[in-house]
Amino acid sequence: SQDQLINRSRYSNFYRLVTAYRDHAHKQANINPVATCPSEPVAELDPERYGLDLNEVVPFRGILNTRKTEGTVKEAVEILNEIYSGRIGAEFNYLE
Repeated sequence: SQDQLINRSRYSNFYRLVTAYRDHAHKQANINPVATCPSEPVAELDPERYGLDLNEVVPFRGILNTRKTEGTVKEAVEILNEIYSGRIGAEFNYLE
């Protein structure tokens, strides 16, 4: 919709951060259950890189698909980490 396009334009740095998560967050995903150290942080996923303050309130509508229409950048990062960088597991015993 027109409102969504306006939000993407007006909050372009936030939109760039969300897009960066979609493109790069897999690099810091927790895919090794026996790893002794966490994965390296990915520079593209740092909100400061886009001039964003974690306490800044931004609209989610048209940028981040959640039930909330707005929230802080910190809340958005938590959602994005859960979606794109969370734990991943696969079972291979039954593949033929």
